[in-house]
Amino acid sequence: MLKKIMFLLIVASSLALAVPAAQKSRAVGGWLQLGNAGEHFGLDYKYRRTETTAIDIYGHFYFSSGDNALGVYFAHYWHNYNLLKLASDFGRIGLYAGPAGGFGWWLVDHYNDRVYEYDQSGLALRFGVVGGITWEMPIPLEIYAELNPVGEFHVIFDDYRDNRYDDNYVTWQIPDLYFRMGIRFWF
Repeated sequence: MLKKIMFLLIVASSLALAVPAAQKSRAVGGWLQLGNAGEHFGLDYKYRRTETTAIDIYGHFYFSSGDNALGVYFAHYWHNYNLLKLASDFGRIGLYAGPAGGFGWWLVDHYNDRVYEYDQSGLALRFGVVGGITWEMPIPLEIYAELNPVGEFHVIFDDYRDNRYDDNYVTWQIPDLYFRMGIRFWF
């Protein structure tokens, strides 16, 4: 699956090399994130609505033995390309900020000395703000880094092996701070 995604990204970027990123309206890419053990990486789609506004839809997925997570998020960005200037041969740098929110799910198996004790699953509703910096290169390629302080509302389900201690509860977590960096190919 990852090979197919990388192939599509390479084909999209090679087809679009003739026009700079600033003149294109859609981008796809990938990202890495720090700040949440269940969200390591994901895919990204950005749509430029105007010269200074954009919508970003990004998702994460992580599936392994005993640790699974999936989420979809949405952000609206306002860009300022006038604060940091580059020579036109080097593209442009923009600072951006805006609201963000989304929905996530996770399932984690908990073990004690390799014996399964319980699994924990949950749903998360997230909202916050995003602030970052982006470099739109002269080719249709963008590199970005952002901070995302958020609040999260969790509905958690604990399911014990012997069913004696099953528990469902709601938690509120604020603030959480995520650092995301990624790359997008414009087309």
